[in-house]
Parts: sequence; C-alpha cells; structure tokens
Amino acid sequence: MEFKLKLAVVAVLALLAGTAFAAPMLVVDVHPFPRIPEGPKANFEIDIVYANFNVIEVNATDREVAYTVVANITNLSDKVGYLYETGFVAAQKVEQIDSALGGMYINKGQNSSLWHRDRGGLVDGIYLDGNWLNKTWIPGTDYPNNLESIINDEYNTKYAGAPSVVPALPKNASETGIWIEGVPIAEYYNGIDLTATHIYINGSWVDVTGRVKPHNPQPLLISSNHIANTMLTPSVSAYAKTVTSIPTMGWTSGNDFYYQYIGGRGFDRAWLPYQSRLIVFNGTLTLASDDYNSNITEALENGVVDLYGLVTSYTKEYQLGDDIIINTAYTATVIRTVTLQKTSEGYLYNAVLAPNQHFQVAQDGVEVHIRQVGE
Repeated sequence: MEFKLKLAVVAVLALLAGTAFAAPMLVVDVHPFPRIPEGPKANFEIDIVYANFNVIEVNATDREVAYTVVANITNLSDKVGYLYETGFVAAQKVEQIDSALGGMYINKGQNSSLWHRDRGGLVDGIYLDGNWLNKTWIPGTDYPNNLESIINDEYNTKYAGAPSVVPALPKNASETGIWIEGVPIAEYYNGIDLTATHIYINGSWVDVTGRVKPHNPQPLLISSNHIANTMLTPSVSAYAKTVTSIPTMGWTSGNDFYYQYIGGRGFDRAWLPYQSRLIVFNGTLTLASDDYNSNITEALENGVVDLYGLVTSYTKEYQLGDDIIINTAYTATVIRTVTLQKTSEGYLYNAVLAPNQHFQVAQDGVEVHIRQVGE
C-alpha cells in the first residue's frame, strides 16, 4: 500500500462539534490536518502529437512493441517553470474517474483480480452515509508514526477482512489514543475499476464501499488493454528542505509504470514563459501472455486507441521562509482518442510532421526538433 500523507504547515484550527461517530461531542487536542499553502504555478500543458508502435514477433507466444511517442509541452504562465515528471499511456481504453485519493492503475489484461492493488492515505473529510466525518480517533500517542502505521497496515485493510459495522469508541480513548483532523482511507482496484473503499474509524478499518462520497474528488486513471507507457523524471527533488512530507507531485502510479531517469543526460528542465518544447518517449515492451497479446493485437489492428499524457511542473518559488513551504506543483493531463494508420513501419498517429519533415533528437536524448528532409 502506498502512503500518501500530505504535508502540512501546522496551523491552529477551530474545533468542530457534532462530527459523525465522534464521541465525546467536544474533542480536545485535535492534531490539525496537514495542509500546505498553495503557491504560484507554472501551469504546463501537454498534448500527444505523434505515436508509432511496431510489433515484433519474438516467438510463437511472445511479442515486443517498440514505441516512439512525442508530446508537446507548453508553459502557459509568465513564470519560468521546471519539469518534475512527464509521461504517457497508450491503451485500447483510458478513462478517468473520481475517487477519494486518485492515482493511476494499469490493467494489462492478464489478471482482473488484483486485490493487492490498493492505496492508503489521509483525506481532510468524507461523507459517510450522508453525514460529514472529519475527525478520527487513533490508538497510540506517537503522532504521526501511529497514523503512518495505520495507513500502511495491510493486514487490517485486506479486502476480505474488514467488517462493515462501525465499532464503538473505546471508553478509555482519551488515555490510549489521540484525535486527528482527517480520515484515513484505503481504496481498492481489481484491474478494471475502483471496487472497494475502507475507512479507519474508532480504532478499526471498516468496509464502507458504496456508502462514502468524497467532497474533494481526485482523478483516478484506469488503463485497459494496455499497450505501452513511460514516465520521464529528472530524479531531482523540488523540495530540498527536510520536511514531514513534500507536496503531492504528479500522479502516484501502480508498479507496472515504466520509469526512465533523465537527470544525467544534460536535459534542461526549465521552460521559459509561454515556451513550447517537444519531448520524446522511446522504449520496447515485451509481452509474455497470450491474453495480453490478443488484446493488444486487436487494439492495434482496429486502429483506434486512447493516448494519455501527463506533465507535472513547479516553480522555484516554493519556500516563503525557513519554516514555511508552499506548494507550487501543477499537474496537467490529456486523453486523446486517435486513429492509427497502418504503415510498413507499424501503427502511426501523426498530428505534427508534414510529409517532408522528420524528428531530430537532441543530444540529451529527450527533446526533439522538427527538421526538413535533408537537414
């Protein structure tokens, strides 16, 4: 399970009464929800403008997909912005739905019962059975270590193990635990959809699937009949100061996402105001499942696929003082349904090159430029 506790600059919060399932009615010594102030954004935009997939038959059961994907990334602001990460997903179907935590999951068509794909985190509040819940009692007084332990406790949050009945608050709650503002929550994905939701309440994980509604929904990306993906990251920390946790930067993805680190190639991460640059993703994906092979073949042969792009940027104006960190991260996404043209070199989508043009890759291996044939 991935721990996704967002940092907060500690602030004095007003105490709220009448919280659902919270007893006694007046809660004292509440640890405030970890919030971080929002700062100036660079507001990068991304569009997928080129994709080529070449299927190579390795043997009777295995295939390889060699891919080249080009994205156009633009800084829409009047500030210098810096690339934190950028990536793409190609699949027969890519959709974005709302969830409490958000994230990204990739279904390669091999197994639709991936209950180990879960995510735990802390939200500032949630509606349970129509009632607003925004405080939680947790056992132990070693905060935030006891909160981290709860969110990462896979044994208590296994899909088949959580009860659906909210337990009573322990009578000695004030002596054996603490109150926090926020609600620990876990979401489960079965390879196709968001299928279960658990929250931690009164000392136990409770299955509340279908009973909760987030007030601040986050996008959950689901990729079905997956073809390829790559995430480029400079492997540079935007927030060098040691803090409890840095602001959420971009998407948190499942284990199947392929990362390429580009920090040592001399790539310039800075985008000038209103500047556009082309970025290339190259790679080869080996397919080792008959089911996977047939699904991908069908997607490519039908010629209609979804291309998803993401980019996270930040500015260097992220620290107001020695103890005040602000969030300047901004993530932009795009989903584009495209028609592939079958060529002698594979399956092609091209919205940027004219017939007499080609790509020239820069020495850093990341940025590309459009050149005339013969140049």
